[in-house]
Amino acid sequence: MKRTDVGLDRRALLQGAAAIAGLTALSSSAAASSTSTSAPNTVPHSAPHPTPHQSPIRIYRGGTQQAHLPALHVHYPHDATVTMKYVREDADEPDGCTVRGDEETVRAELSPGAGSLEMGGVTYGLAQFHWHTPSEHLLSARDYPIEMHFVHQDDAGHTLVVGVWVRPGLTNRALGRLYDHLVSECSTADHVSHIDVGALLPRRHTSYRYDGSLTTAPYTEHVQWVMLTEPITASPRQIDRFRTMFPTGNRRDVQDITDRVVLTDRGPR
Repeated sequence: MKRTDVGLDRRALLQGAAAIAGLTALSSSAAASSTSTSAPNTVPHSAPHPTPHQSPIRIYRGGTQQAHLPALHVHYPHDATVTMKYVREDADEPDGCTVRGDEETVRAELSPGAGSLEMGGVTYGLAQFHWHTPSEHLLSARDYPIEMHFVHQDDAGHTLVVGVWVRPGLTNRALGRLYDHLVSECSTADHVSHIDVGALLPRRHTSYRYDGSLTTAPYTEHVQWVMLTEPITASPRQIDRFRTMFPTGNRRDVQDITDRVVLTDRGPR
């Protein structure tokens, strides 16, 4: 996930912590345990955690905790104009235009107010979305060929990221239109109209949620992560179009989960 400016205050932290953990649904014993269900509610947003809360992580289905989580109310546009930009990390390097960095990506930016997500009574504006290959979050031992990150911020500057895995399957028309406009490094931005951003999400919005960080420098913590449990599909050709841009990948390695717990509303299967 790419860097965003994060504003910090305690009031919004408490809102975000309640949203991420569904605190009203957890027992007092769980809240008092060593898991991270209560940690965001007791650590000031401007202070570091006692142990690192870094992203991405490996998610074990059997190691998640069932909870009644606040529903996601998604308001993504179905006919948007986005700006496709290449995000560089080596602008000062003489060969930067030809070398692909593992923290570089292509990003689709939206105009302010074009899309939003509401969770736990807090509205987060959708600022941009981008891709990593292979996926940054792992589901047990499995990774996916692509992972999308939808980056949001609330009015106080707190960051929430919705992650979506992409697996091989049927052609995704919305994704295909975006991938027709993938911009190379050192090229100018490309404006793409008539994008159905809502079609980039799966139908079911059940999720894995945890407290984490940005996955690129400076790896800022206190980021709310919502990894949707259901992947979307893209054709093998569409997947290859993005992967050929980053032949060695552009993901961060998984990080230690430390004292955190991953909550889910997925339900037993």
